[in-house]
Amino acid sequence: MSLRWPARTYVTMMTARRIVAALRRTGMGSESLIPPPSPKATVMFQNEKSTFQPQAVSSNDWPSSNHPSAREAEAEVVSLARTLTGQSHGSQRHEEDGEHADNPFLGIEDPALDPLSDKFDPVRWTKSILQIQSNDPDGYPHHTAAVSFSDLNVYGYGKSTDHQKTVGNYLLDIPGMVRNLFGSKGQRIDILQNFEGVVRESEMLVVLGRPGSGCSTLLKTIAGETHGLNITEHSHINYQGISFPRMHKQFRGEVVYNAENDVHFPNMTVGQTLSFAARARTPRTRLPGVSRERWAEHMKDVVMAIFGLTHTVNTKVGNDFIRGISGGERKRVSIAEVALSGSPLQCWDNSTRGLDSATALEFVKSYISSSKSKGEVLVFRKGHVPQMEKISDDKESGSNSTRSRDEPIKPNSVAAIQRQVATFHWEDVVYDIKIKGKPRRLLDHVDGWVKPGTLTALMGASGAGKTTLLDTLANRVTVGVVSGKMLIDGHERDSSFQRNTGYAQQQDLHLPTSTVREALMFSARLRQSRTIPDSEKAAYVEEVIHLLEMEKYADAVVGVTGEGLNVEQRKRLTIGVELVAKPGLLLFLDEPTSGLDSQTAWSICTLLRKLANNGQAILCTIHQPSAILFQSFDRLLLLQHGGQTVYYGDIGENSSTLINYFESQGAETCPPKANPAEWMLKIWQFMLYTSTFAHMLIAGIDSDLAAGNIAGLLYCLTFLSCGVLAGPSGPNSFPHFWIFMYRVSPFTYLVDSMLSVGVANAPATCSDIEVRHFEPPNGQTCGQYLQAYMRANDGSLANPNATSDCQFCEITTTNTFLSKVHSTFDLRWRNFGFLWAYIIFNIVAAMFFYWLARVPKGNRVKKQ
Repeated sequence: MSLRWPARTYVTMMTARRIVAALRRTGMGSESLIPPPSPKATVMFQNEKSTFQPQAVSSNDWPSSNHPSAREAEAEVVSLARTLTGQSHGSQRHEEDGEHADNPFLGIEDPALDPLSDKFDPVRWTKSILQIQSNDPDGYPHHTAAVSFSDLNVYGYGKSTDHQKTVGNYLLDIPGMVRNLFGSKGQRIDILQNFEGVVRESEMLVVLGRPGSGCSTLLKTIAGETHGLNITEHSHINYQGISFPRMHKQFRGEVVYNAENDVHFPNMTVGQTLSFAARARTPRTRLPGVSRERWAEHMKDVVMAIFGLTHTVNTKVGNDFIRGISGGERKRVSIAEVALSGSPLQCWDNSTRGLDSATALEFVKSYISSSKSKGEVLVFRKGHVPQMEKISDDKESGSNSTRSRDEPIKPNSVAAIQRQVATFHWEDVVYDIKIKGKPRRLLDHVDGWVKPGTLTALMGASGAGKTTLLDTLANRVTVGVVSGKMLIDGHERDSSFQRNTGYAQQQDLHLPTSTVREALMFSARLRQSRTIPDSEKAAYVEEVIHLLEMEKYADAVVGVTGEGLNVEQRKRLTIGVELVAKPGLLLFLDEPTSGLDSQTAWSICTLLRKLANNGQAILCTIHQPSAILFQSFDRLLLLQHGGQTVYYGDIGENSSTLINYFESQGAETCPPKANPAEWMLKIWQFMLYTSTFAHMLIAGIDSDLAAGNIAGLLYCLTFLSCGVLAGPSGPNSFPHFWIFMYRVSPFTYLVDSMLSVGVANAPATCSDIEVRHFEPPNGQTCGQYLQAYMRANDGSLANPNATSDCQFCEITTTNTFLSKVHSTFDLRWRNFGFLWAYIIFNIVAAMFFYWLARVPKGNRVKKQ
């Protein structure tokens, strides 16, 4: 008897073959191997669809393997075994119900489930997977994890002082190495002391603390990354009943730690990196009919689509020395790797470092907050660790041998910075490269200029081309085709351009064994003119050290991450290495504030402002600009994906120039506490919408008067139906036609965005006429009377302890007002995308109407 089975039922059919083999051996009369069943013996296979119960027979009555009844019994057993084992794997029921037809892994034609399609919908894809898994919860168990810790103490070993390593020092250290073998490890340094806490299932814990307070140490301890760290014996860590040693020995993949620094194989492409991560974490229990290779490849495509990495599939990941994807995209690759792991307990160390503000917000909202967290906060107090101590192998940012100072930058620190007089100007800069034989444009006709004594910000989303523009302007690109004009006071660049500019990379790369002063002297001697005396170079180095306020650690060893300078000090040294070269034209900085805490970022921006005030021309990229940091710059160059210029112009003091320009063009007044960067994007987009809408109307109508009348009518309809002042019941109380108009009106999303960005998350107080006065019941205070109401609603009492004349204000924050007009701050980026859809529609419709009304057609030509 020959049977052929599909590959996906191989395990099921192996069970069937064993049963058939047993029946055949019994039928051949091998009584010594399997005796015939006794009259009392009964074998039962039962499920919800079939029952097989052979009757008790004697050995002489047992049919042979060639008997028709034997073949029928064999077929019945095979069918039964297939049904029984198929249930345990969830495959048989899915096949009978036809649910595998909606399986996204099996090449569905629906573009919303195809990660390679532009119409891919992650929400619908996830619902499709959950729908299939919900039909067999036993086959696809939901893994959860939680952690609790009490009396947690973590420490390391170090020395109060250390010396620079030389050949002689290594020989003298031999006795110390012998002492270490017998237990002498140096001075004990406590990092975490008496910590207690619990993180339950579906909760998110945010760990806050200044550099050096032990934030990364806590995350590493929970994740089991304790190399170089020691946990005291009485410390208790429990993972829902699983002990710390067992969790990190038998279930290491269930708890992962994502470090702040992105470490990848630089020569592998993004697609290869994520494909390897998917294959390494392919589950044993997969959806029916899905092989390991198909699962890994599909999941790789899904995470690349979700995290916006599809366009980088064939691009090298790169690192500090090998050119590859941008820093923000490299961080997204790290996030995608953790997403592919499927670990229920994840520890993220500064997960938004290097991401633009929009991507960072989407990461927090769409990924981390999916745990439906209650929002616990654990705040660290900075430890009292003696200065110049080092902690063994604790590579958290800022936990280094020297501590960041709390003193502000001295405003009167002035150095002999060479004042610049030349203006650098670029026009129609285009940069094209080839990836896998296909052309790709990274910069598309970018214009701009930088004047001496000005600080210019280069902004844009991750992958928009900020670092690429810096490399192109600094003449650092080695592949591709660059076109356009790059002029210095109207003249072409010459061979001395690179010598007259400074370029501070995003990565702080220094020789670990040198001191700060040695690194600066080395740069000055190599890059300044040979005609300048060495004493003058040394004096200039001291001026730069004074300007950058590095006197206290000028003789400290740079070291490596975790042992040496902290992140702020390294960034100052990176800037200093370029300043001592006396750049006569321009100073380029690539994301000088990425990875820094808010105080350190403000310190670096203040330093850049001081350099610009001393005559230095600076062009730097910046991510996640707060309103304060944004107002520190003189000029803004904003790029979008594809390297296209969105805006270039002055910002002005407190962003006054930028705000006045848009307000003079009819924009709404910028609220005093709004972030001008976000407000500018909204206003600029609205102007683009109105211009494209006007072009759409005039393209198909000869009379400008008629087009203006139609435009006025349509604008009135969209204004009236935006639904902002619809009242408490909201737009759903409109007649059906106006509900439709409310949904399609662009002003619905424009007003929602402008209101939420300008008004949200601010305290609110009631005026005298808005305060409600009433009397509480006898025997109760105002606070007791309104206690239950205020728990469920917003509001504040001016006199909660009073027993008469209660004064109640209905709102305490502007979010309450926004909820009454049906505006949501969390949807501002969604509304931003919707307005882009309207703009694109206007452009396409304008081209269509122009072709329809103005381009001669073939049939018209024939008639004429």
